[in-house]
Amino acid sequence: MRRSAIFVLTGLCLTAVFTSLSTVAEARSGGHGLPFFVFGQSDTITCLEDVPIKGSGNEDLCLAKLNSYYMFIAGLGTSSKLVLAEKTGGGYYEIPAKEELERLQKAGLLPDPLPTYSRPIEDYLYGYSLWLLLAALLVFGGITRAIKGRGSSKATTKAEADVAFKAGLKRVLVSAMLSDGSVDENEKNVVHDVYKRVSGTDLAQPDLDHCIAATKNEGDLIGNEIRSLKTTLTSDGRKMLVSAAMMVLCADGKIEAGEIAFLQDVANALALSKAELDEVLNPFLKPKTEAAGG
Repeated sequence: MRRSAIFVLTGLCLTAVFTSLSTVAEARSGGHGLPFFVFGQSDTITCLEDVPIKGSGNEDLCLAKLNSYYMFIAGLGTSSKLVLAEKTGGGYYEIPAKEELERLQKAGLLPDPLPTYSRPIEDYLYGYSLWLLLAALLVFGGITRAIKGRGSSKATTKAEADVAFKAGLKRVLVSAMLSDGSVDENEKNVVHDVYKRVSGTDLAQPDLDHCIAATKNEGDLIGNEIRSLKTTLTSDGRKMLVSAAMMVLCADGKIEAGEIAFLQDVANALALSKAELDEVLNPFLKPKTEAAGG
């Protein structure tokens, strides 16, 4: 009875997250223009104040806020800035540099000071919606693991399992980063971010550098450290590792065939079936395939 209640509650929570984020996307678009499942960058422009200055084509301009949303299925991040926007047409110009800005302000063509604005919470909910969805899935996975773990005769303690999971998570993320043969600071930042979001703890830079060096020296992206987890982690824990690797690989907005092959190798090392791997990959790949087919 308690198990059924937990599944029902979790299902309702996931449904609420999807419904809320879809509603936010609709609100951000004014009823159209910002779909929930998209790829690439979506921008919205909102005029704040008309200005007498004209564009290069003699078009009327206004000072506007430009909200940008960086999407991979849902929101990876968002940013906002002040621009000079066309009142019709959708184009915009960057705010002039300091000296030119001061000249235009003295001439009365731009206000002094420039207007300020704030962003409502729903902007950020939409902009970071992918992380909210993943958090909901992780919560569901955690509840499922807790239920399956009851009555287990395994001697591994929760603390030992947590240490093993974090070590495997670090190795999987580093291997995903090295799968293209190179490492840059942006990729390291992505690994730090994903590790903290999945494990709830920070990854120290010396630990990351040591893992990178050890993985390179070993010459095997998968390694025994990952293979050993097939007997110490639950199916959900192993799927979570593949999902975390996918988050690193898709940070640039695209997935290459070689990266899919790497994920398949990780899944094989973790003794995940094809159905279990598809369960992890489909939320990332299926919407893109359907969008291309439409």
